[in-house]
This record gives sequence, structure tokens and C-alpha cells, in this order.
Amino acid sequence: MHEVELEDIELSPGIKPRILAVDDRPENLVTLRKLLGRVDAELISATSGNEALKLTLKHDFSLAIVDVQMPAMDGYELVELMRGNPRTRFLPVIIVSAVYSDDYHRIRGHRSGAVDFLPKPIIPEILLCKVEVFLDLHRQKMELQRLIGRLEEEVGQRRKAEESQVRLMAKLEGSNQELVDFAHIVSHDLKAPLRGIAGMVNLLLRDYSDRIDEKGQELIGSLVHNANRMQALIDGILEYSKIGHGGESRSVVELSEVVRRVMDLIVPLPHLTISIADDLPRVWGNRVRLQQVFQNLIGNAVKYIDKPEGEIRIGCVDAGEYWQFSVADNGVGVERHQFDRIFQIFQTLAPVGRSEGTGIGLTVVKKIIEKYGGKIWVESEVGVGSTFFFTLPKVEDRDSWR
Repeated sequence: MHEVELEDIELSPGIKPRILAVDDRPENLVTLRKLLGRVDAELISATSGNEALKLTLKHDFSLAIVDVQMPAMDGYELVELMRGNPRTRFLPVIIVSAVYSDDYHRIRGHRSGAVDFLPKPIIPEILLCKVEVFLDLHRQKMELQRLIGRLEEEVGQRRKAEESQVRLMAKLEGSNQELVDFAHIVSHDLKAPLRGIAGMVNLLLRDYSDRIDEKGQELIGSLVHNANRMQALIDGILEYSKIGHGGESRSVVELSEVVRRVMDLIVPLPHLTISIADDLPRVWGNRVRLQQVFQNLIGNAVKYIDKPEGEIRIGCVDAGEYWQFSVADNGVGVERHQFDRIFQIFQTLAPVGRSEGTGIGLTVVKKIIEKYGGKIWVESEVGVGSTFFFTLPKVEDRDSWR
């Protein structure tokens, strides 16, 4: 909804305005009707104050032209009564008189509530100018009322939309919590048979290891491998479902410290060199979640390096309102048509059996980054290596993505 400036208003004629003419002499009303023949308005006449008051109950008028000298009720009394009626309280009234034209009566006319005073004989050009002014004001008033009505309607529609959005968000939060609860239940129910499988394998190895040939040992090893993989999948799904729920605490996090902790978890390999940019910045977030991001990206880099001399580079550049991070390696690389696929859940580029990956790690990373208001993407060349880029808002911008 935009703001409306007065100069932007296009006046529309709408319903033709009405003028109330009050004079006890019919010939004066005929003359007035002729004078106002050039005005785009409907003239309704009354020959007494009482008749005029009755007409104001039936019609909405834009202007009243009232003669002063009338029997039973003069023009001053009529205007005072109009001012006491809510329907005509703000109706502009021009008083005309052939007798009372001195300053005293002009002042009295204004005190009664009239907006103007014209002496008779009326000069047509002056009357027409004044009538046009009041009619233009009336048209502007009607147009403003129409615009206000339209704005109120838009505000009402927006309020309904906001209320609907609040209800939808509440429903969505409830659904999300149900999904989290469901993931916990499924995790528990799926882990139970896995524990049973592990127990039976242990019993089998303990009591029958001397009777199992090499092929049997291989099958048992495959069974253990698949059970472990299933366990990792369940843990990954549960971890993915938790992101963004449970009221995670956030604070200013020193990423240099986070990366150092990740490095402590990585098994040192003699052929691998890892370089880290000096003075990684501080960001606003959850320390555990940010550690997950770097642990997944660095872990993937280690896993897919196939060169005798492996190299991983962790960098950061200032990208305006964001910090842009990168984790680069000289590993196997990713084909261009796979760039989007690797961020989808359960998608892994290595065949099952060649990698312990579950296809959830990069999906978790993507969800964390986007939850914090950033984005993640990859640039890669097969046989040369990959660079994963992601952005995080700077600390001073945290209020916009809490």
C-alpha cells in the first residue's frame, strides 16, 4: 500500500452535486436557477426555512444559498438550525440579502455559521466563482472520502492477510514440532532393531567365530557396515529435523576457535596440508551449528582428496553486508550438472561401499546456512578439486535474521 499525496489525486465527477436554494420569492429562485445554469450541479429550491430543513433530511447537499428576509424563519435562524443538525453541520452556506448588507449583518451572518455573504443585486460572475469554489471543494472532499474508504479497505485486507499469516505460521510451527516429535519416535523405533542386530552379531562372533569361514566373515562384516550406515542415517535425519527448533541459543561466535576445534577432531594424515586464513571473523549464531558446518565441509574435503599431496584451504573475504567463506580442496571434483544435487537429502556422489557418507551432511549445512540468512554454493572441476562457498551476515546485521 502506497502513500497518497494530495497532488496525485485525480478528481472524478461522481454523483452530480446538489445546491439548496432558499428564498420566499419564486421569481428570485427562477433568476438564481438561470444564473447557475452553467454550473454542473442540480439545483433544489425551497420557499421557506421549514421546507429547506425537510429537504436536508431527504438529500445530501454540497452548498446552500439562503436569503435572509423570509417569513416565519429568517436566513440567520435557518443557518443556526442547520449547524445544530449532524447532517448539515458542515454544509457551506452563502447568505444573500438586499436589505441587510452592512458590516453588522455580515458579522451576524458569519456568526450564525454562514461561510460567505453576498448583497443583492447579485453580480453573476461573483456568484458563479464562489459556487464553483465550493463545488470544487466538495468534489475534493468526496474524492478524499473515496480514497480513504479504499485505503481502509486495503488496510482491512492487509490486516486479514496478516492475521491469516499469523494463523498459518502457528499451524506451521505446530506441524514442524510434530515432525520433530515424529523424527524422535521413528529414530527410537528404528534404532531398537539395529541394537538387536548388533547384539546378535556379537553373539555370533563370540560363540561361532571358529566355525565361520572367510566368506561368512565377509558377510558379517558387510552386515556390520550396513548396520552402522543405517545408524548414521537415522542420526542424520534426527539432526536435520532439529535445525531451527528447540530455541537454540545464539551469541557472537569466534570462528577461528570453531575451526581449531574442528581440526582437533580430524585424524592427521601425513599427505594432507590444511591452511586456514588468519583472523577469521566473528559471526552471530549457535556455536554447535557453526561447528557442524565446518566439520562437514572440511570432513568432505578430506574424504574426497585422491592426490598424493592433499591440500585444503579455508578462507574468508569481506562481501559487504556478509562474510564469504570458502573451503577448497584438490580432490576428485564434482561434475557441473551435480552442483545442485549434492545439497539434496540422501544424495551422495560416491557409490555406497566406497564412502561412509549418508547424503545428509551437505543438506544439514545448507539448512543451517539458510537459517542464518546466508547461502551456499559450489564451484568445481573434475580431477582438479572443489571449492564450497557460503555466506553469513556480519554481526551488526544480526537483528534482521534472528
